[in-house]
Amino acid sequence: MCKDNLVCPSGLHGIGNLEECTYDFLAWISVLEVIPCGDGSGGGGGGNPGNDDNPVITIPNLEDVEGINHVKELLKLSSKLLIKQKINNYRAKLATQTKEEGIMINPNGPLNDTIGGVSRKTDTRFYDFTLQHTVNINMHQNLYYVGTTLKPTNPIPSDTDVISLSLAAYRFNNNPNNTSIIVTRLGTFAIRITDTAKALAAINTMDPDNNPDTKSELQQQFEDKYDKTVLKALEQEGEAAALQAFINFINTNTVNGENMGLSIYQATFNSSGTTITNWVKL
Repeated sequence: MCKDNLVCPSGLHGIGNLEECTYDFLAWISVLEVIPCGDGSGGGGGGNPGNDDNPVITIPNLEDVEGINHVKELLKLSSKLLIKQKINNYRAKLATQTKEEGIMINPNGPLNDTIGGVSRKTDTRFYDFTLQHTVNINMHQNLYYVGTTLKPTNPIPSDTDVISLSLAAYRFNNNPNNTSIIVTRLGTFAIRITDTAKALAAINTMDPDNNPDTKSELQQQFEDKYDKTVLKALEQEGEAAALQAFINFINTNTVNGENMGLSIYQATFNSSGTTITNWVKL
């Protein structure tokens, strides 16, 4: 399909009428692959191999090795009333809260089927995983107190979001739909398990004792690498660079030579900022 004929995920809006579209269209097409189109034949068979003036945009396969369409699953989750309400509530409180908040949700249970996290000044930890509460949402508020001084909070998903709220949670509930959602001033992000075998191998290697009170050498190395890449970028280059460093970290960090089986997605919202219209893989 050539670029001029491309429509948004709703199927209603194209390049010529983006102002009517509630999708973040530019973010959506950023995950597409542009290839030469040539004479319209797509460059296949005996057709003209094409030129850069008439590109074809193809939608990549968004499924992981286990055949799960994570964008579709994330849209299902974020359309559920309790999850939608909690995300919007956290987004509204980013500028006014000085403590991180978090909650675990049973996406298939009644409206109030949640487990509250332990709220602290700089981090939130969930001590009781369950087989049903497979979605956790936590907020990295804009500021936190150090003594009596307010300082900016790290707006990037943390190493705890990766190890505890993604990998360890999956090991406990063995549910490939396990999702960690992080709400920050840079956006709303979701970490998903996209290769269950690699995710399980990563957490078993880093946390072989399955004990939150102990830390293996490999887990310490993981946290040190996060600090040296993400936090260093945050300190020296700013928030946008730190976010890109985290995206690279999620996609390329290895444990015993294998990646961690994780992917990160960012939500796009409608014009009023109240409804998630798409999730873009970063």
